[in-house]
Amino acid sequence: MLSKTQIRILEIMTRKGLNSVKFLSSELALDRSTIYRAMKSLRKQGFLTKNRIARTNHAQLLKSVLIKYPYSFTFLAGSNMKILFLLTRPHKPSDIIRKTKLSKSQVFKTLSTLKERGILRKINNKWVLNKTIPELEDFLNSYRQYLSLDTHLPDYATMVWKGKESFIAICPKGKSLEGSLTAFSRFNEFGIQIQTAKNYYYFPKKKLNVQEIFDHSLRIADTIREKILCAVFYLKNKPKLKKNKKIEDILKGKKIEDWPNIDEITEVAVEYGIRV
Repeated sequence: MLSKTQIRILEIMTRKGLNSVKFLSSELALDRSTIYRAMKSLRKQGFLTKNRIARTNHAQLLKSVLIKYPYSFTFLAGSNMKILFLLTRPHKPSDIIRKTKLSKSQVFKTLSTLKERGILRKINNKWVLNKTIPELEDFLNSYRQYLSLDTHLPDYATMVWKGKESFIAICPKGKSLEGSLTAFSRFNEFGIQIQTAKNYYYFPKKKLNVQEIFDHSLRIADTIREKILCAVFYLKNKPKLKKNKKIEDILKGKKIEDWPNIDEITEVAVEYGIRV
């Protein structure tokens, strides 16, 4: 679950675009070790990849909410989240107490506070999310699903992408998971020899084809270097892959935000004997 400090970090990163530990420490008036621990937990919960907002569905949904509604979302912290998870559907207070195992006084205090903030409403003795922030329900459902999937991962692994019934997780080199190796961990098999510090796994375990491996690499590519490798992999295995419009546009000279340009791709492609 998210803490108030973790939520404030996400608010600052999203709204101010700054992500250094030094800045966050100064902005929140907290020591750097506290910021490090909070960011480590955010990575574990799928909100961050390195020091950036992750591409997991729940992280992107929360990012959209934080940008669109510029006020504090610390009401999501701690045990409040347990209650909010339930109230995407109407519940009686007695059912909330039973399902969350929180005390009666704590539940009623939270319900009252969130009602005052316009987050909840009461209908016929049942409580439910208000529609003042329509996107909040999507975030809560996605985050709850992520947490239910993430419980199957060991402590050294982190989920970096999640679909409706599948997800991709990473773990340090030398460790392994029960899924299928994918993305950059499989590039060597298809003519792109690279060294990675992590192993990438797709769940549920299945035999993956070259298109799926390529698609997974695109979903988790975060840095310019990783996106260059995706483009080079595409060029190397183009006859086996579906046309990728974004990469094709770049190869025609089009500039796309947060993606490498044609010269950067060409420089690496030449190392693999690939003509652009």
